[in-house]
Amino acid sequence: MTPARRAELEPTPEGPHGWIQWKGTNVCMDIHCGCDKVEHAHVDLDFFYFYECPGCHKKYKVGQYVSLIELDAEAQKDVTCFKTATDWDGPL
Repeated sequence: MTPARRAELEPTPEGPHGWIQWKGTNVCMDIHCGCDKVEHAHVDLDFFYFYECPGCHKKYKVGQYVSLIELDAEAQKDVTCFKTATDWDGPL
C-alpha cells in the first residue's frame, strides 16, 4: 500500500492523539461498527489488523490512532500513575 493510499484510509486525526505501532501483539477490544445489526463485538486476538462486522459484514482496517482525552483537575485525582513518553535518546 502506498503512503498516499494509507493516509487516505487513515487520515491523521485533529487534536491530541497517539499512534499505535502494532507489533503483532494481542489486543482485547470492544468494537462498535455503527450498524443496527450488532450493538458491539468483542475480540481477544493476536495480529488484529482487519475486521469484518458480524452483523452487516462491512470490512475495516484496524486503525493505529487513539484519542488523548484531557483530564480536568478533579479527574486527575483518581489517577495514581501517569506515564511520560520518551524516545530512544531520552525525554522528549
